[in-house]
Amino acid sequence: PSSALAARVQEAATLVVRADEAYAARETGLARSLLEEASALGLPDAARAEVRWRLARTLKELADEEKAAGQAGGSDGARKAAKQREKSLMLESLGAAREAVDLDGDQFGAHKWYAIALSITSAYDGVRAAIEQSFTVREHFEAAVRLAPADATSRHLLGLWFYEVT
Repeated sequence: PSSALAARVQEAATLVVRADEAYAARETGLARSLLEEASALGLPDAARAEVRWRLARTLKELADEEKAAGQAGGSDGARKAAKQREKSLMLESLGAAREAVDLDGDQFGAHKWYAIALSITSAYDGVRAAIEQSFTVREHFEAAVRLAPADATSRHLLGLWFYEVT
């Protein structure tokens, strides 16, 4: 069984490298497919968490693409459909990021993408919900910075949180 597990972990690592390359090339649909394939491999928690936070990141990018498509024009129906797809992708992103944090709380990417997704999705429920969730957002940005102090994005987003809240 351990050699089968090692083979699955190695296969997932290969898929993650390919997904990261696709993400960097802005081939987000391909990145999503590769990460979903890796997610289905029955990985140990830490390896699965790596896959899930990358999936959350990719889903957020796909949501941004839907947002841009909705803003590009078209009929009211097309804009509403794009907005609904954007929201659905962000909620999926939140779920993947939450799972990553639950699987391995020592991965900065899990905390970073959970904070990003939570910040965006909490606004769907109004200003009050966004305010209530903002301190959880801060906690996860702080965890990301603590785990990866050199990650400029986490540091920047934590700074923005303080700027906007204080």
